[in-house]
Amino acid sequence: MLWDIVGVILFVAFACWVCVMVSWTIWTSRIDVDDRGVRWKGGKEEGAMTWDEIGSLVLDGTTVGLVEKASAKIRSLPFVSRPLYRELSQRLNPLKPGEEEILFPASTNVKR
Repeated sequence: MLWDIVGVILFVAFACWVCVMVSWTIWTSRIDVDDRGVRWKGGKEEGAMTWDEIGSLVLDGTTVGLVEKASAKIRSLPFVSRPLYRELSQRLNPLKPGEEEILFPASTNVKR
């Protein structure tokens, strides 16, 4: 009986820790786009690329990634929003319509 209670307490503590870590990562995520390029931070991961280093925009799972011209390596952004995608697609070639549909399903395409 005692071990059941200890197990439940440990499980709840672990679940709370996971929630705090996920919340912290989301709360601290940031992407800046300006004339120099794109800078991002998501939790402990961060990166930056100038416009000259970026070859294209690519769908990467449920977010977008920036393709490095020199290595063709995909650098995933921590999140994507409509205003962010709009800004990136004005500076780089936009994704194909089917890929945009994956990011922003028709049921949520109220206003672009």
